[in-house]
Amino acid sequence: AKQQIGELETDTLDRLYKVNVRGLMLVTKRLVPMLKKSGRGRIINMSSIQAAVGMETYSPYTFTKAAVSGVTRVWALELAPYGVTVNAICPGWAKTAMADQMVERLGDLHGISTEEARELILSYVPQRRFIDPQEIAFTGLFLASSAAGAISANEIFVDAGMAHCAKPGLNLPVPETDDHRGRKP
Repeated sequence: AKQQIGELETDTLDRLYKVNVRGLMLVTKRLVPMLKKSGRGRIINMSSIQAAVGMETYSPYTFTKAAVSGVTRVWALELAPYGVTVNAICPGWAKTAMADQMVERLGDLHGISTEEARELILSYVPQRRFIDPQEIAFTGLFLASSAAGAISANEIFVDAGMAHCAKPGLNLPVPETDDHRGRKP
C-alpha cells in the first residue's frame, strides 16, 4: 500500500529494505570474491527512476532504491582496482502487470477511468509511452558486455525521458492553492 509520510507503517519500510537493500548487499557480498578473481566482473543493480525522482506516497520504495543507487557508486570505487564495473539500471514506467495495477490504483485515486489514468501517467513521460521490458533487458546485456568496460558507477535511466521531467500530482491530487503556503482561494 502506498502511504504518505504521516501514515507510514514501519513494517512497509522494513519489508522493502530487506528485499531491495539488505538482500542485494548479502548476495553481492557472497559474489565479490569470485568477481575480484575474474578481473572483469560486472555488477548490475536494479534501481528505479524513484532513486532520482520521488513521487508522492512512495517514501519507502524511493528510500530503498536511492540506497541501491548509492551503494552502486561506492562498490564501483571499491571494486575498480579489480576490473569490476558496478552500475544500476533505473527503469521508469514499463509494460508490466505491476504497472497495470498502479494504473488502476491511480484511476481510483483520481476518480477517472483506467484509460484516463494511463493518459495521465503518459503526460509525465516525454516520449508518451510505456517502456518495453526488453529495452531494460538490453540495457543489462550491454552493461554486462565488454563494450561497457569503461562504464562504472553510473545509473542508466531507461525511462523514456521521465527522470528529469517529473512534476507533482500523479500519486496524490494536488490541492488548489493561491500561493506557495498552501492557502486555498
